[in-house]
Amino acid sequence: MYVRMTTNTIERGKAADLRQVIQEMTLHREQGGYVPVEWLTSMTGRPDELVSVQRYERLADYEAGLERIAGDPVYVALLGRLKDCTVPGVGDIQLLRTFG
Repeated sequence: MYVRMTTNTIERGKAADLRQVIQEMTLHREQGGYVPVEWLTSMTGRPDELVSVQRYERLADYEAGLERIAGDPVYVALLGRLKDCTVPGVGDIQLLRTFG
């Protein structure tokens, strides 16, 4: 499994706007839109951080997801609003191995 985790700092005074964007992304997913992100806040104990996680079985799934995002104008607009609320962080794709 491949995991992409990104930590962004929430801009001062933008927490309510960010919550609204996340709610709209959740609604977009429920209506059949492609939203590959799971949101985890306060994972590091810092309330000013937004941690997002994406999971993919194969690296090709991640690459296909990028194409789907590019073709979804609603999600692209929501990503733009998300960027207005946060200072971008670095996200890396990592291979996560599980042993059973």
